[in-house]
Amino acid sequence: MHKYKFFGFKNTVLGFVTSKTVSLRELWENQLLPLIQDYHNQDQSLLSLDLDFLLHMGCCYVNQKRLHKIEELTTDISDNTFIRIHLSPKRYFYSWMELPKLIVFENEEVIVLCKPSGMPVHPTVDNWSENVLSQLTLSLGIPLFGTHRLDQETEGLLLIAKSQLVQAAVNDSFQKRQLKKYYKAIISKNSQGDELSLGLKRHWMVNSKQAPKKLTEKEDLNHKLCELTITHKELLSANYQGIDIELGTGRTHQIRAQLSHLRFPIVGDIIYGGALDERLWLQSNCIEFINPGDGRSIKIKHPQNLFEQFQQGDKLKKKLK
Repeated sequence: MHKYKFFGFKNTVLGFVTSKTVSLRELWENQLLPLIQDYHNQDQSLLSLDLDFLLHMGCCYVNQKRLHKIEELTTDISDNTFIRIHLSPKRYFYSWMELPKLIVFENEEVIVLCKPSGMPVHPTVDNWSENVLSQLTLSLGIPLFGTHRLDQETEGLLLIAKSQLVQAAVNDSFQKRQLKKYYKAIISKNSQGDELSLGLKRHWMVNSKQAPKKLTEKEDLNHKLCELTITHKELLSANYQGIDIELGTGRTHQIRAQLSHLRFPIVGDIIYGGALDERLWLQSNCIEFINPGDGRSIKIKHPQNLFEQFQQGDKLKKKLK
């Protein structure tokens, strides 16, 4: 008898270790499906009970390896193997076929795309399909490789490589600080009346996979150095300010965590103490890099100004009140 455990969000992840050799398809039909229906008998609205769909979305794992091929469902799995199935994949509904229209620059080596807020760049743990890299690869019919991360909630310019060699070259240039990334953000006035000063901001991020990220101002070799520079600020309204940022290091949630640590969280950034809003007001608005093909310096700017977007939305909200 297999030992099953439900865990995760509303217990929608099923994990167990096999006790005999069996295929996932046979196990699903004979034991798992009835077990899931019985366990979630009060509410199955969050669940997908179609194994083929769950495979397509990348929700099935064998010994921590994601399954992709339909024939893997009927392949025998040996005993003492750990199986994990995510029964409620988080969906991202966009007009994915329209993704190429968001490309603002392309040559033989790279693509620069304007990613909307809320769109993931890479596959997530329970959704392999609905993300920029997977869908753009399908649309263009060529393999694509990410060169840097852009938080799902952050909008803006995303640099994508067309080969692993170009990916390695771009990553190397970022390590050498030859690749420059600039951001715009909207912050609220500080409740204590403080002003955010221009210049370099340096912190150290505590090693953790969990968010929100924690920072310290004391140097620690066990923590990750975080550097950014506030290059410009302007008053957008009585309560909000726009700032320009040059990113020095590229840590997960770095800008969000540093601004929050400075007591100026980004508007819409709820987990870092920001004012409630329908989106995160952070934009990757300019990227400057050395083209791997010919060594030329290329600078791409976002076609939309975040400050103007925010002011237009703020005026609309006031009219609707």
